[in-house]
Amino acid sequence: MAVLVEDHVRILGVGNAPAPEGDPAQVRTVFRVVVGPAVDVKLSAMQAGLFGRPFAIRFGPATFVVATVVATIIGLVFLGGAR
Repeated sequence: MAVLVEDHVRILGVGNAPAPEGDPAQVRTVFRVVVGPAVDVKLSAMQAGLFGRPFAIRFGPATFVVATVVATIIGLVFLGGAR
């Protein structure tokens, strides 16, 4: 477990850990694209196990809608919206 944590810290370039070889931005992007969905699936499974399947079935889509709306609002505020 500690090795995995060290690898993640090293890949993300967090703290004093050396950045991995290659383009750090590209490595971080690939890490997030690969690990992000896996974490989401794990969290959904944990919520289903803890709160029950009906909760997870309602909570998943609600989270997606809220995240999409918030991201859209932030994008409109900071990027100025469509012109």
